Parts: sequence; C-alpha cells; structure tokens
Amino acid sequence: MALYCEGDSDVLAFCEFGWIGSSDAYAISYIATALSEQCNGLGGMLLATVLRWVGNDSAVTGRDPYIMTQINPDNHASMRLFKAYGFSDEGVDEDDSEYHIWSRNVERFRTDRLWLSQLTQVAE
Repeated sequence: MALYCEGDSDVLAFCEFGWIGSSDAYAISYIATALSEQCNGLGGMLLATVLRWVGNDSAVTGRDPYIMTQINPDNHASMRLFKAYGFSDEGVDEDDSEYHIWSRNVERFRTDRLWLSQLTQVAE
C-alpha cells in the first residue's frame, strides 16, 4: 500500500503486509513515511487500514487473526506506534536477534471499508 499526493510523484508513506502461509500469520514487513511527513499521523492511518483489512480477511477466510512485525529496539517511534495500536513486545526474534517480535490478535469482522479514502484537491 502506498500513499501519495495526486499530481506529485513523491511517495508520502508506504506499507507492505499480508498473509504468510508458511508461518500461519499475518505480517507487516514495512511501514515507512517520508521524512517530511513524519509525525503527521500517516503511519497510524496505514496501520489502522492494515488492521481493518486483516480483521476482514480473517473473518472471510477463517484464518487466525494473529498479526506480527519485527521492530529494532532502537526504533522508538515504531515501538510507540505499534504499542498505541495494541501490539505487545514478545521479545527477541529467534531468527534475527537484532529485532523484537511485536504482535497482537485482531478482532474478526466483515467490512467493505477496506481502503484509504482518496483525497483530491479541487482546482479553483
């Protein structure tokens, strides 16, 4: 998922996520915002959209609504963001000791409201 401003080639925020069949879990690989856009709520908006998508997908498919990500313990901004959205630190990732696993279960619910709103500027 990428967030950009129409008419501007700059990507403002980016998120990669999905179902990882080999681990039987949903995973967030990346959430990143442009330096110029940090602390403007875009990371939270993307994370909220991912959680809504996972809740719906889990309800539709019956998959376990467990979602996880890796966070470097030096990345305090990411830890604050994920903690604010109900994630807990499970400790050091056994497969990559530079990171900790953060996870939570998502409430299953069906919804048609899966995408971010498209914001456009009206020409005067």
